[in-house]
Amino acid sequence: MNFTTKTAMLATALSALTTFSARAQVPAGWAATNYQATDIAVGKNGAVWTINQEVSYQVNAGMRPWPWPASRMAVGPDGTPWIIDTLHRVMFFNGSGFVPTKSGVWDGKTWAPYTGNDIGIGANGWIWIIGTDSYPYWWDGRAFNKFVGLGVKISVGPDGKPWVVTGAGTIFQWTGSLPAVGYPIQGAWKQYPGWASDISVGPDGTVYVVGGSNVIYRWNGTGWVNEGVAGPAIAAGAGLHAWLARAGATVITR
Repeated sequence: MNFTTKTAMLATALSALTTFSARAQVPAGWAATNYQATDIAVGKNGAVWTINQEVSYQVNAGMRPWPWPASRMAVGPDGTPWIIDTLHRVMFFNGSGFVPTKSGVWDGKTWAPYTGNDIGIGANGWIWIIGTDSYPYWWDGRAFNKFVGLGVKISVGPDGKPWVVTGAGTIFQWTGSLPAVGYPIQGAWKQYPGWASDISVGPDGTVYVVGGSNVIYRWNGTGWVNEGVAGPAIAAGAGLHAWLARAGATVITR
């Protein structure tokens, strides 16, 4: 057995040991999965899509890769994913690949795509992004329209209204009317207590945030409940159902 073969065998053994160790440390009430991710999104229909450098989607108990580099993701109620790719382009899956949204701005060669830093989709299909200028934008079916407020992360409730996390970590929910083209914006942002680096709202309105030290909290109607787990990315399902990307990109669910 030569040195190269021994090195490869050792690397394989260490990888298996690391995976086993991560799965062995799954908190009570949660279950390990056999895939890795740095971001996760779940549609109302239960479709699970992940990012681990490239986009993947769940097929039964495994993940099928779809080669496209992305940084953030959201999934529509029908299971269609939208992404912010690594060039900040807002793109959606058309059944055979990811295609960019068109902003209507001609750059001399083509219609420039819309760009953003984060994206969220509500259970009713409303799509919101955080633009590269930090403003929220909402999709009217043809274009993204600028909204009031500032944020770095966004998620959308089942009523189509956005929740945002600001650059300072403050948490806000839009409590006014849903916007409409040609009509003035009516309403205000409601601030919630606490600090967060990310947020996810489930199809039934359950809200999770990633708090300090990446600890996961769930809003119970009056305050934030410590879920006893930690990770940099959370995707909310209905009720207590959720997917969590932990340090090292291992994914657990309940």
